[in-house]
Amino acid sequence: SPPVDPELQKAIEEYQNLIEKYPEKSGLHYNLGNLKYLAGDYEGALDEFRQDLSTEDSKLKSDAIYNMGNSMYNQEKFKESIDFYKQAIELNPEDKDAKINYEISRRMLQKQQQQQQQQNQDSDKNEDQEKEEKQEQDQSQSQNQEGEQKDSGEEKDAEENQQEQQKQETGEEEQKEEKTLE
Repeated sequence: SPPVDPELQKAIEEYQNLIEKYPEKSGLHYNLGNLKYLAGDYEGALDEFRQDLSTEDSKLKSDAIYNMGNSMYNQEKFKESIDFYKQAIELNPEDKDAKINYEISRRMLQKQQQQQQQQNQDSDKNEDQEKEEKQEQDQSQSQNQEGEQKDSGEEKDAEENQQEQQKQETGEEEQKEEKTLE
């Protein structure tokens, strides 16, 4: 993992000291979790967020669960991230970020599963078939950036496709934002 910014490291240590001093104080684990998340220590972040799951404060709890979802997402554990976002939405139905990230995770999971199926099929195929398939894939991808077909099998028109892409781009940006305490 990349070297941690010394400022960030210092902040992490300060929070660890605060937690030792004030073990009952709400939100310290949450903030420490966010710092570890920023440092790329997703497992450490998960441990901190878990400490807040017994809190009576439902906003803090739903934000902690949301950030657990983000931590899982960043490790490409999309199934788990979906579960956490779902719980966050149940606790806080107004949480737009959780809804967006839930959708993004669902798509990523589908993609991951398709890729796995693809790999399994590829190992059974001979090269000619593989080449043919790749050409077909390339065509369908150039028509449809996401490589995702609509269920009915009809192509989206270009405008709808563009909107879809914009939605994804803004969705992806929101994915990276973790919630901080006000």
